[in-house]
Amino acid sequence: HGDVHFNLATLHSAGAINDEGHWNLGTGTLVQVGDILDRGDDCRYILDFFAGLAAEAAAEGGQVIQLLGNHEIMNLASQLRYVTA
Repeated sequence: HGDVHFNLATLHSAGAINDEGHWNLGTGTLVQVGDILDRGDDCRYILDFFAGLAAEAAAEGGQVIQLLGNHEIMNLASQLRYVTA
């Protein structure tokens, strides 16, 4: 939820990004299961990061699939009780 450092560390430890934060899975697929939004100040940065990562993946024949988590769905339904930034 909006924690850029945890997101990047998780992607790196899984081998999805390299030390410079770039796509590292070649023709592989990364599925991001949502809940980027809310409870953090870095939501926009993380969304932009995944968009850039998707472009890098596509250039190598890979893909990034982003699913909507319950927090994205709540925001779409104007249920904003968890929004902090």
